[in-house]
Amino acid sequence: MTAYLTIRDVAKSYGRSTALHCIDMDIARGEFLALLGPSGSGKTTLLRILAGLLDPGRGTLILDGVDMTKTPAWERDIGLVFQNYALFPHMDVRQNVGFGLDMRGIRGAEAERRIDEALETVSMREYGTRRPGELSGGQQQRIAIARAIAIKPRLLLLDEPLSNLDAVLRQSVRIELRELHERTGLTTIMVTHDQVEALTLADRVALMERGEVIQVDRPEDLYNRPASAFAAAFLGSPPANLLPVAPGNAPGTVSISGVVWTPVGQVAQAVAALRGPARLALRPETLRLVAQEVPGAISGRLKAVEYMGGERLAHVELTGADAPAPVVLVRSADALPETGQVVFVLPGAVTGLYDNESGANIAPATAGEY
Repeated sequence: MTAYLTIRDVAKSYGRSTALHCIDMDIARGEFLALLGPSGSGKTTLLRILAGLLDPGRGTLILDGVDMTKTPAWERDIGLVFQNYALFPHMDVRQNVGFGLDMRGIRGAEAERRIDEALETVSMREYGTRRPGELSGGQQQRIAIARAIAIKPRLLLLDEPLSNLDAVLRQSVRIELRELHERTGLTTIMVTHDQVEALTLADRVALMERGEVIQVDRPEDLYNRPASAFAAAFLGSPPANLLPVAPGNAPGTVSISGVVWTPVGQVAQAVAALRGPARLALRPETLRLVAQEVPGAISGRLKAVEYMGGERLAHVELTGADAPAPVVLVRSADALPETGQVVFVLPGAVTGLYDNESGANIAPATAGEY
């Protein structure tokens, strides 16, 4: 990949508190990258450094071959959409969209042309004389984006752009954002704590934790092949089950918190890498509940069932396990027995096998369905 934006050894501290640890990333021209992570992971700090609103403690930022590490924010030609949109309430839509152009000395017919073009791009041209207070949340967001793209930025930065929208509107605006990116081809970096936004919008996702980039991957690879226990536990709704495992006493067996389990097929191949205590990640949608014991199944008791519309989420407490007994979550579209009944959990794939101390994936590449 030819880098359009290069982030090298970027770090940021506040006194003794480190917000970012040596961030290294390359972003391609026209790419949509999502910075995903929980609160305090450093994603907003990194975005603000890219925007020029914060100075990095150290490191280098190179955009399109030019070092912009010390370039002031107003000279970077970067479009920024804030979480609260930051529209001027006393200005109408056209004035808001044209604000950045005016600050750059672009006025007259050229400014009007760019305002028209930006409003047309976000399907808001007919709202030019309205003020922000007369617009819905989704419409305000579109105006904020129009203002950002009117300056023809070299980089578009989005800070939690959908967080102020309700769930129904958020879904439709996600589609609009992706279509906008495909139309404009702008290199875009979005900060979000919402994994659905990251996975559906981005070409690649950079997962962050405690000021570090844990994994940068395509959405499918990040979800299906998480490189760490943190990634497996963070992604998914619900996330992957992380079960304490250890080699069994008999060949081909595994102990899950004291429960003897004999996996089969590729699942057996995946856990064959087990040499000591570890954590086994099994995604709820890769598990099946069966009424009778079959090879590769794990015995449990149906503790609770959550109705989720098109499917149910079963909570299965493993029988015979050391206290507290692990509870395995299973997503199922089938009718389920009464709670309290004995059921068997049949894994169809291993998401990952992780070292207890480092959290690194130790499962071989053969993990998968059988």
